[in-house]
Amino acid sequence: MSITIEQCESVLPQTQCRQCSYDGCRPYAAALVSGQESLINRCRPGGQDVVDALAQLFELPSTQPLQEPLAECTVVVNVDDCIGCTLCIQACPVDAIVGAAKMQHQVLQEHCTGCQLCLPICPTACMSIEERTLPLPSPQDNKKQTEQRAAKKLLEKQERMRDHRASIAHLNDPNSVLNLCLKK
Repeated sequence: MSITIEQCESVLPQTQCRQCSYDGCRPYAAALVSGQESLINRCRPGGQDVVDALAQLFELPSTQPLQEPLAECTVVVNVDDCIGCTLCIQACPVDAIVGAAKMQHQVLQEHCTGCQLCLPICPTACMSIEERTLPLPSPQDNKKQTEQRAAKKLLEKQERMRDHRASIAHLNDPNSVLNLCLKK
């Protein structure tokens, strides 16, 4: 039986937390399917349920997770200490943090997967872990958030490229002031 990356990825929680040592759920799934990775027990947020599901998918014996599963938690920002650096926004793989540069940030608990990638990069240590009061987002919701973030980043990159091209377009114009100056 040939297992696809999509089949393997669908078993994973889609938290994109990188705690498996891969850049997200899809790269981990790709490594498992290709045989580059043999450990089916790296997914910390998935815990034993994911290990069992991967064991069944790959027809392997189940094993114990490499790490204890993360507690169902969320990250909270102490807004009095937040300087609005946006590092946490950039680190969040599911866009659960909102805010703007030099403005206080907030974590949207309904989107936070508890991956804690934002904690170590916060220069003011204004973020803390709290017990969840809302259910964890579903893997489908996590995947949708991740895809939306990737689409947003691609659109921003395309806009920057378009703006850059527009800003240098005058360099090819033979009547531009710059070209007239260079001819003298």
